[in-house]
Amino acid sequence: MSEVAVQVRRVPAPACGSNPLRPALLTALAVLAAGLTLGEAGAQVPVGTYLYANPKTLESCPGSLRLSFSSPGDRRVVVFGRRHRKIHLPRAGTTEEQRERFKPVEAQMLDDGRTALFPHLPADLYDVLVISAADMTLHEGLQLAQESSTPPPPDAFEAVRKSLAAAGDRVGGWEAFFDTKDFLRFGMADGVGCVLVQQMRLAKAYAESGAELTGCVHAIHLCWVRPTLDAAGTWEVLVTQQLYREELPARTLFRHVFVPELGGIRVGVREIAVGPVKLE
Repeated sequence: MSEVAVQVRRVPAPACGSNPLRPALLTALAVLAAGLTLGEAGAQVPVGTYLYANPKTLESCPGSLRLSFSSPGDRRVVVFGRRHRKIHLPRAGTTEEQRERFKPVEAQMLDDGRTALFPHLPADLYDVLVISAADMTLHEGLQLAQESSTPPPPDAFEAVRKSLAAAGDRVGGWEAFFDTKDFLRFGMADGVGCVLVQQMRLAKAYAESGAELTGCVHAIHLCWVRPTLDAAGTWEVLVTQQLYREELPARTLFRHVFVPELGGIRVGVREIAVGPVKLE
């Protein structure tokens, strides 16, 4: 997988006014937001600069994970610890060093993609994402919510879809930069829901230089939500965690597969070996 040429960060969308805006103005705002968003991070910012933990901050951690797969492949493998996710680790009262330490961690890929090595990890339970841009597949074992004796309302997932859907002809909305969204899985416990969603932008987007991007910007998020008290039954976003973001040639969504073996891997103070895992 090639290094990302341009990194995309979210820019808050303009507030929605009381008067409807003309379609031409909507288009202009979307293009302007795309240009600002793409330009913010510069032209050559590696993905791991802000999405994933800096390996140097983890060198004192004695635990490690060696995850093997039954076949080779050009893939990115990411682990995400459960204990210190953003919903449990608010920005207030924590240092930048602490927040850096508990970001998702990207693997060192060995043996033509058959092995994903995480040489240093804090003790935790880890869930794994395996992303292949070569065949546009996403395999994951993420825990979205802790086990709960109270199941979520039967219509909760659909209500979340509607609340977080692409803005269409509206200004704003959650992650308004993306015009295509696919809500993959949903979990809920203690009144807080978590949804796994992949997104892409099919409309035009621009690099810092002003050149139009030839690829399509893809992203994968975890998004924690809760229901509001309004009559419409909408849900509000509490916090999000971006797990993947890259400009790719493909203009189609990833094929998603949930793999239970990729979830709940316990890492302590020694190396743990898992696999081989078969990805279908």
